[in-house]
Amino acid sequence: MSHIYYEREIIEPVYLCDEKGNLIPGSIGWSRKPLISGNVTGRFLRKKKWNYWCITNKDVLFSATISHLDFAMVCFVYYLDLNTKTFFEKTALFPFKSNKALPNDVLASTKLTSKQMDIDILWEDNRFQLNVKIPNFNEKSLQANFEISYPETDSLSVVIPWSDQRFQLTTKMHCLPTKGTLTIGSKTYQFTPDESYASLDYEFVDYKRSKLIKLDVMLAGEVVDALSVICHEDNAYYIGQKLTEKLKT
Repeated sequence: MSHIYYEREIIEPVYLCDEKGNLIPGSIGWSRKPLISGNVTGRFLRKKKWNYWCITNKDVLFSATISHLDFAMVCFVYYLDLNTKTFFEKTALFPFKSNKALPNDVLASTKLTSKQMDIDILWEDNRFQLNVKIPNFNEKSLQANFEISYPETDSLSVVIPWSDQRFQLTTKMHCLPTKGTLTIGSKTYQFTPDESYASLDYEFVDYKRSKLIKLDVMLAGEVVDALSVICHEDNAYYIGQKLTEKLKT
């Protein structure tokens, strides 16, 4: 027998959490507009936020992301030339960076400034401005400047509740008309609104603590660091058994 579950549609702005960081039941559901504010607080080392953009046309795909893992910010930029299949990605890690760089709301500005890369996402006049600058991108300079229209068509925001302390908010926007340029070294890609589109993935996740352990493998009575793995306590015996079986073959 199949089961169908109906979630309510949210049509007014709501907050995701209360002052203690617990999920507010009234925020559970979905919306056609970014109406849910991800005001996640507390629970150090259990939160993850990210702002992921992907822009593409017939020649190239470009992506820039600012994410925060509570103990560090992780930012990455990549591109794929769809004609030559050339791909390169640059990732930068910033330990103990303040999570204030990521706002609670989708329609808001955020930025990261560093020696490795600058990512600036500006929300103004009903559009996004995405600017990225990297001095060393595979030994070439990278400069990206995009204007992303927000035509107020339907998007999708969903709150996924596992409990009042484990939940996820995700907002997806697709096919946003985009114009601008991407320059890598001496090559420049042109983006026009009639054939260039941007997608946004904006998420807040509150994770549950897990019983993780370090599983060591010993050969001739000595621990081999290269074979050590981090795994869940419940899976340790199975993983250890498979590792030893593999070593015997």
